[in-house]
Amino acid sequence: MLGQNSSNDNTALMASGYCGRLKIYCRQFVTQDYYSRALVFHNMLLECEKFKIFLQEYFKANYPQLESAVLRIEDEINALRKINSATKKGHCNVCNAPLVTFNTLISECPTMTVCNNCPKKINAYVNDLECATGVDWL
Repeated sequence: MLGQNSSNDNTALMASGYCGRLKIYCRQFVTQDYYSRALVFHNMLLECEKFKIFLQEYFKANYPQLESAVLRIEDEINALRKINSATKKGHCNVCNAPLVTFNTLISECPTMTVCNNCPKKINAYVNDLECATGVDWL
């Protein structure tokens, strides 16, 4: 439960914003053409830069480990952004793995399409960052 005046809760909320945006980007690039996803990858790298500045300010003691996770995310983004090969319809536009669409039970966004392959590492590193910054307790 969040405390109204807890700086730790506010810091975790801010960290959740960075983590959430990176995860949303992972759902976007899998369905976009090469040039559209180039912009998404660029925005992801900008988000990583902002996240590192945030982590350095609010998580000084653990910054080297946290920065390492963000650097691994950047490495994975840079590897994925270079891929430009033909894919099958209904498959990820990056890695050609089958896409999975499921019902979200949210009226504003009734379905969500994801790739369970190429963003896997990024999502794992983001999950590590969520644990280390207290986001998983929100």
